[in-house]
Formats: sequence, C-alpha cells, structure tokens
Amino acid sequence: MKKHSFGKKILSVALAITFSVTAVTSSHAATTWTRVAGKDRTETSIKASHMLESTTVVFANGRQFPDALSSANICNTKNGKLILVNGNEDYSNFVKENGIEEVYIIGGTSSISKEFEEKLKATSVEVKRLSGSNRYLTNAKTIEESGLSEVGVASGENFADALASTGLLKENNAGLVLVPPSNKLPVEDVVVKYAFGGKSSVDVAAETVFAGKDRYDTALKIAEATESYNLAFVNGMDFPDALSAVNVVNAKGVDVVFAPRAKSERTMALCEAAEEIFVVGGNSSVSEEAMELAINGYYEKIFKDFGNIQVIDDGSKTFLRNVESGEVIVKDENNKGVVDVDGHRYLINEDGSLKLGFIKEGAKTYFAKSETGLARGFVQEGQKIYYFDPVDYNMYKGGPRNTGLTCYWFGDDGAIKSGTRMSGYKKDIPVKWEMPTAEDLKNTWLEGSNKDNRFLGQKIANYACERAGIPFKWYGFDLNDKSGVYCVGAIYSAYKENGIAVPGPNLCDVKADGGYKMVEVQYKQAPKYGGKYIKTDFNNLLPGDLPYSSRRAGHYSHGAIYIGKNGGRPMTAHATLAGGFIIEEYSRVYTWKYHDLQTVRYLNEK
Repeated sequence: MKKHSFGKKILSVALAITFSVTAVTSSHAATTWTRVAGKDRTETSIKASHMLESTTVVFANGRQFPDALSSANICNTKNGKLILVNGNEDYSNFVKENGIEEVYIIGGTSSISKEFEEKLKATSVEVKRLSGSNRYLTNAKTIEESGLSEVGVASGENFADALASTGLLKENNAGLVLVPPSNKLPVEDVVVKYAFGGKSSVDVAAETVFAGKDRYDTALKIAEATESYNLAFVNGMDFPDALSAVNVVNAKGVDVVFAPRAKSERTMALCEAAEEIFVVGGNSSVSEEAMELAINGYYEKIFKDFGNIQVIDDGSKTFLRNVESGEVIVKDENNKGVVDVDGHRYLINEDGSLKLGFIKEGAKTYFAKSETGLARGFVQEGQKIYYFDPVDYNMYKGGPRNTGLTCYWFGDDGAIKSGTRMSGYKKDIPVKWEMPTAEDLKNTWLEGSNKDNRFLGQKIANYACERAGIPFKWYGFDLNDKSGVYCVGAIYSAYKENGIAVPGPNLCDVKADGGYKMVEVQYKQAPKYGGKYIKTDFNNLLPGDLPYSSRRAGHYSHGAIYIGKNGGRPMTAHATLAGGFIIEEYSRVYTWKYHDLQTVRYLNEK
C-alpha cells in the first residue's frame, strides 16, 4: 500500500468549484469530491475534456467501448481531449470554438461516418482517422501512431481492466494493447511490461501482472502501484460515462477505480491519501451513497420513514431502527424475526439486518424490498411476474392459482407462464393460459372492503387448485384422497378444510339418483348453511363462489369452484368424468348441454 509523503490531506470546497465541469460538490468528514457529469455520455465527455488544456481532440464512438479505450493511446501521448460521439454529428463548431488544431478519429466509418469526418475537414483542421478491420487492428493503429514501445495488455472483450489501467500506463509512458480471446498480440516489436486481469481474461507473458479476484480488486491493485494520489471513481459495470475518465487521467493524473459495492478498507485508504477525488458520471452511474461507502466505509440512507420506525441502509446491510431509542430492532423471543410496521411486514436476521430479495423459509418463498417489506400480490422482477399470497405472503408456484379476480399458471420457479398446459388426471386435456395485463397487475384485489372473506375465498380456490389432477370418483368427498372425488365432493372438501360447513354426504343417500341427489341437496340446502344465491354472472363472481348447472329443468347436475378469469375467460376447478378433478375453462360445462343455475356464495359481505 502506497503512503502519501505529506500525510492525509483534506480537500477544500473551494477546490471543488474550480472547474466548470462540476455539477455537485459533496462534503464528508474524510474528504470531498468533484463530480464530472453531463446529461448523457457525450456531454459528460465534453465536460471532462474541458479539464484539459489542449489543441488536440480525439473522437471515438461512445456506444462501443473498444475504440474509445484505444483512443487512450492517442490521448495520453498527444495530450488529447476525448469526445464520445454517436458518429453522425457536426462538431465543426466545437473545433472552431475550442481552438482545435489537430483531430483524430478512432474507428472505421461504421463507427464514425465519412460525413462526420468531412464536416471537420471543412474547418481546415488536420484530421487523421485511425482504423482497422476490427477493434484489435484499430488498437494496433493507435499504438503505431503513439510511437510507444512498452505496453500493457488487457482483454478487448471487456472494458473494466483496460480502463483501470490508463492511469498507470500514462504515468509510465506505456501503451494499451487490447488482446483478443486467442491471446495473440495485434502488434509487433513491443515490450509487454504489464498484464491487466487474470489468465481467464488475458493470458500474455508480462513483467508485472495485475490480477484481482474481480474487476474491483484488479483496479485497486493497479491504483496501489502508482505514484499518483489522485482518484477518479467510475461505474464498474457500465462503460459510457466511465470512458470519459480518460480525460481526467490526462488532466489530473488520476488512478481510475470503480465505485465499491461494499465496504473496502483498501478503497478507504486510497481515499484517505488522496489529494483530489473525482467522480465521472451522474448519480445514476456513481451514487453519493457509493462515494460515502468508498470514503467512510458506510452510508446511511433512509429508505422508508414510518414515523416511529425507519428503514435504514448503511451500505452493507439494511435495518429497522426505533427512532425514539435510536436502536436497531433485533430478532428476539418476542418478535421471532417478524416485525409488522404500519401494514408492512419485515423478516429480520439474528444481527437485526433485514432479509431482502427472494427469501426461502422451509418450503415457502417470500420476496421483500427495503421500502415495502414482504411482497403481497403481483411483483415484477426483470422479465418475470410473480404473485405472493395476500395473507401469508408465500410465493405461488407449481400450477394454476387464483390471484384475486384472475388466475394464472405458475411455473415451478414461481414465474407466471403462458401457453398450453396439459391438464386432467391423464394429462391429456390442453388448457390455454395467458399472461396478465397491465390492469391485472395493479393489485386492486388487496384493497377494498370485505377483505377477510375475499381472501378466504381465494384460499379455498387455491386449496382446490393445489389438488387438481386426481381422478373422478363417484361419491368421493375428500380432495386429499388420491383415489378421486366428484363434483359436490370437491366443494364439500374444499370448504370443510377451510372451516366452513356446506351441505355434505350426511344429508341424504349420496347414491340416490345416480349421485345427482347430492347435487340437488347441496344446492337447495345452501341457504340453511349461510349460502346466498346470486346470478351466475362471471363479471361479478369472486374466487370460491360455487356455480351450479343442470342438463334439464328440475334436475341438478353439476357444481364447480370458480377460480377467476384468465385472459377474460372464466376458469373453474371441478370434477369431470373425462378429466378428473381439473382446472379448465368453465365453458366446458356448456359443451355438455348444461345450462346455468344460480351461483351460491358463502362468503358474503359482512
């Protein structure tokens, strides 16, 4: 670890406002930094270029990192300003207004157009294009033009190690060679002084190798080996703003390091010894929290303030803090790791930190965010959509489930699926499933009145869904009996399991009328058990409602459990002769030439 000969220096705010490039100057106990940022990558590069007094400018495509990295060879040897462009703009006024006398274009016409070049030549400035048939041959052209005979090598497939090397290469008057996956150097007659990255990135013999456990570690190793005490922090995972750091390297002799994602004593030591610290890019690239983490090893961000409880993040973990006592809430025998705050539920670890993201607890899976706690209802993560139970917060998975007024097919990973699912106890009946709409995803089911009954109806529907796939069995009244069940038996079992009595087999001879007598009794006696008849209108039905149907007047043929709509189509869980206990479109009932009776609702508005 290098040590500063003058000891620790604290940078003044006055220094931070010296440059017009600064958008914000932030103060901390340890030091301050100067942010160099524009509204986009091009403006950031222009603002960074203003730090450098030069009559030479280098243009490179800002959408592709290889040519911009190769431009460091020209910028370092010619003291050139690097401007990242789209490749079709007109920079003639920029050249005139900034007194530019020499222009380099790095890359072919597919990167920066011929028209771009011609507009610059019209200003009478000297324009030179350096390009090859690929990124490596373009890089070789920049080495040739720079006249450098000693080089460092880095992978040309990734920007991180190459960018981190620019300060050390500038300090040692060495060039940057980008190496292809074959590890064959695109240049000849050079001495390889340095290699940046492990052998999986670049496997070329060098006098000194800088290889860490990851890009962050490699960048620190490089910075620790230089004479410079200036730093430029950039985003280690995205290159657009980071490439503009080449300007800061030339203007301030900085080491380029990546904003840390966790506390790093080595990063803190570099910051403590720093004379000047710069941040290249806006807050979305390198946040103020990341810089507090870099300098102080922690930050405190309040994600949510509930008044008496705050959700705070110190840069490594997230906690719940009691505002009155100032203490972190920890797991103890009273809360057992579950803390409810203003309608939000959190799970905490032994050290008091919050469990966040996807959380597996035994057979159940939850999902939590700092601001909202455990998820309920629909959650979109990346390209996938999940659903979490409104009562017990558990993630749905492994088949069709009710999600309120709708229902969907959930994969084994919990993500909603679409397409054709083979259903029935023989898995021979195709059922089409569609994805949710934007309207479906609004989670309106979680709000409103009669929640207890609505959520219980959802629970009953899902109890039935989870047992789909067993055979049809006349007079079967238990969904947990894998030998089978019949229509009114499924209804009786699903409701009984959830603590609600509905007319069952004790009320009649279930074998009378070929088993249909029980359908009649269950339907007609429903009011005695608290059931209410409502019109079978699927625009108004709720999960757990029981639509009944008949094949002819005076006959009671079938009962089903409504589980919601999918793609606008009413879906049901019911027992059929062909499919067994199956989840499918309710319209299947009509193919048997049945007509609707009324629907029975047991979970009525209180």
